[in-house]
Amino acid sequence: MGSREPAPTPTPTPTSSAAVGTATVRIFEDNSVVRRLANALVLARWPTTSTVEQRKRPQIPYMPDTERGKISSLEKDATADATHILGDDLDPARALARRVLLGSLAAISRTFMYAFNTTEVHNWKGLHDALAEHADTGRGIVTVCNHVASLDDPLVVAASMPLRYVFDARGLRYTMCATDRCFSKGATLSEFFRLVKVLPVERGLGLSQPGMVAAENALQRGDWVHVFPEGTRSRDGSIAPARRGAAKLALARSEDGTLPLVVPFAHVGMEGVIGIGNVLPRGGNVVVVVVGDPIDMSCCTKNCTNEEAQQRATQRISDALLQLHNVARKRHDELSGRNAV
Repeated sequence: MGSREPAPTPTPTPTSSAAVGTATVRIFEDNSVVRRLANALVLARWPTTSTVEQRKRPQIPYMPDTERGKISSLEKDATADATHILGDDLDPARALARRVLLGSLAAISRTFMYAFNTTEVHNWKGLHDALAEHADTGRGIVTVCNHVASLDDPLVVAASMPLRYVFDARGLRYTMCATDRCFSKGATLSEFFRLVKVLPVERGLGLSQPGMVAAENALQRGDWVHVFPEGTRSRDGSIAPARRGAAKLALARSEDGTLPLVVPFAHVGMEGVIGIGNVLPRGGNVVVVVVGDPIDMSCCTKNCTNEEAQQRATQRISDALLQLHNVARKRHDELSGRNAV
């Protein structure tokens, strides 16, 4: 019998290609998961002219997205998900669970910080007054602080806030956590973080993802959102440059055009409470928290584009945190019996 040549392996037919330097990038229309992933990787590695153009933002005067009337499809999808992410659709049983969990978490955190550690909060009245204005006027509030330990929130936040907020589930903050840390460990843990008002943020997905849109919605209706502007924990306790996410929230106007209150505070000593790689917090540490005055963001939005406004706000947040951190470091050294260098 005559030998038969093996049939050639079929290959998808490219529907379009784009020149990149001397190479040609092929884009396939195959709907398989593998091909869709391959196409995404190709475009990420070698953006075509069209994709580069799509990334360019029009230089328009600063104004809220609602006034511009230009909301991306991603933002529309994210807005639809915001109600669920914020927990506005909780049934009565889950709403009660949220109140119990938040109150218990805040009470335990506050007790641990003051009973098992030496904790000082300087200018605490500044945060308390801002929260009182927030409660009285319905104005949104953004608190920002440096990020050292996985439990900066709730430990530092609970130690700094007024005692009356401990069992006020409605008034307590929303905060954010990367999806790979808080929302990828199973349905039970994901539900726990949702109940304690943690919003999911996916690394690298940008500023229009569902968690960010949910945070903006919360601020626009007058809620409290706590943010770590550095975006990740510091390895050595120093202050890293702030990223644009915090600035975007700090510029989230309400329907009447009011910007949220922005209150910065910095802390030193949390690396001893629970360092990177540790699971359980430890007592016997000195922790110093210094609260700053509210940052006026209105000057960041004058005669500039959205991108320029965010850059200005980001710089103001970075400067405030660095200044407060220096004060906290000096006081921490004094309490620890060490001379500041």
